[in-house]
Amino acid sequence: MTKQDIELPARRAHMVLYNRPLGYLVMSVFLSRLVGSMLTVAVPFYVIEKFGFGIEAGITLAARLLPSVLLGIVVGHFVDKWDPRRTAIYSTVIASVLLALVPLTGVIWQLQILMFVIGLVQLFSFPARMALRPLAIPTGGETRGNAAIVTAERLSGILGPLLVGLLIATSGLGIGFFLQSGVSIVSALLILGLPARPFERDAPGSLGEEFRAMLITGPKVLARAVFGDPMLRVVVLTAFTYVAATAIGEVFIVGLAKESFPTVPGANGVLVAAMGAGGVLGALMSSKLERFSPGRLYLTGNVLEGVAWGTLPFLHNLPGAAVVMVIAGCLESVATVVYFAEVQKRLPDNLVGKFFATFVPLTDIFIVLGMVGAPVFMASMGVTGTAMIIAGLIAVPVLAFAPTLVRHAVPVGKEKPL
Repeated sequence: MTKQDIELPARRAHMVLYNRPLGYLVMSVFLSRLVGSMLTVAVPFYVIEKFGFGIEAGITLAARLLPSVLLGIVVGHFVDKWDPRRTAIYSTVIASVLLALVPLTGVIWQLQILMFVIGLVQLFSFPARMALRPLAIPTGGETRGNAAIVTAERLSGILGPLLVGLLIATSGLGIGFFLQSGVSIVSALLILGLPARPFERDAPGSLGEEFRAMLITGPKVLARAVFGDPMLRVVVLTAFTYVAATAIGEVFIVGLAKESFPTVPGANGVLVAAMGAGGVLGALMSSKLERFSPGRLYLTGNVLEGVAWGTLPFLHNLPGAAVVMVIAGCLESVATVVYFAEVQKRLPDNLVGKFFATFVPLTDIFIVLGMVGAPVFMASMGVTGTAMIIAGLIAVPVLAFAPTLVRHAVPVGKEKPL
């Protein structure tokens, strides 16, 4: 083996952050997720301000999330069947038009239908963008490339709510929806900067064959690819308990601020902002960690994050707690980068859309379970007990799978014909 053979992968990985297609994809993901984070804040405020509190308001807020729970498998089938580049562009453009219609709704049922359709269209957008990663990230650069994408996601999650707050204070939320529409259009145009991939359309089958592929064959193939690879199986299964823990953590932070820092106004906001800043920092750092074993990195990051959450009830000064939240956010991003990179390395390209459209709704279910259980834990176990629950949900599952993570099995499904 020559010196050039040894240095080539390192050079390719180093160059991944400087290639133009990745820059377009990262910016598109950033703007797309910025719109999503703005909607998370803008829609509840708009509904309550215009229609007040009540069960109909709750239905309206749930309407945008309902398609992901009901139709994830169906959407994933079509994302993989169609050209992901065109799917990402068309779905984003349609969503941008629908967003501009939100301020024009006059009665709540119109808004409910519109939110459902927006949620359905956006359900195509994220899996399609994830399926575009092989066009922008070369083999050997998965960690750095996905670190850039996660950085964009974390940064948009911080800036989106801030931007909505600024719009509410200055020009009104109605203008905000038009702004989100424009930002969404720009995110679609950026996809045009990615190279076209040779795309072979499947021969059309009967309606029965299509439904069988959508609801039976497709999920079976996906399950076999995911659970047939030990590393992929571990990161997927531990992600479910992890997102439940973070959902509990959102309620926990409020209780922690009230109990540990009752005299400090806005302590809750400080802790949330600290974790967000840590998330951006961790995503940036992840690009430098590709020389480490991904399995060991995933194991260590999750265990240390569990420890960080477990120490919070015993810290009675806000700066110290904020530092721990920065560390927790940093470790969370590192684990997320490993998750995305391993999925890209190990999963066949023709299953990426189906994977994200199927497993994201499943993680949403665990998020809901965490949010429902959080008040129960806080009421019955207090801040300390709830912190231990969070720490356990993050650290214990990865410790249970530690042998697999330490061995870090070679990918077994990426090149298999399906």
